[in-house]
Amino acid sequence: MRYCAVHSYAALQHFHRIGSSRSEFFPPIWISTRRGCAFSNGGAKMNNPSLTLHGRSMMQRILTRAIVLVSAISLSSMAAHAVNYPTIAIVDYVIGCMKANGDTRAALESCSCSIDVIASILPYERYEAAETYKSLGLQTGERGALFRQSAPAKLATTDLRRAQAEADVRCF
Repeated sequence: MRYCAVHSYAALQHFHRIGSSRSEFFPPIWISTRRGCAFSNGGAKMNNPSLTLHGRSMMQRILTRAIVLVSAISLSSMAAHAVNYPTIAIVDYVIGCMKANGDTRAALESCSCSIDVIASILPYERYEAAETYKSLGLQTGERGALFRQSAPAKLATTDLRRAQAEADVRCF
């Protein structure tokens, strides 16, 4: 049985941060091995345990974490806006959109993209107001005219139409 000195993860981070291989401030942790003290890095054998951690170099771990972080930020930018919309509003829009564009997988993907674009342009309060004016404007007579011809109704429905036009350009 052979014993090897291995530094803790915090010590390894500290050494790489300051660019030093000195370990006088961090005592090593002694572990027992049967094969000796060589640590693998991919396929190459290395005798310096501070350069490897769990079989991968510190640079590989840093690059992997950076790639995951950038991917998460870019993917969540558009989805973060849709979080403000209630699920029922999103589902209602997607089902209505699919009925108008065909009940296919492609229509599902385009319609869900469309509501995400709308959510990135309009806050939910303005979307809700526009949908309310639109649905109440379908009534006949003077009741419907109030919701079709008033200034707030026209402004809200115009904003919704612009957002839908932008969504059509991006998603369909």
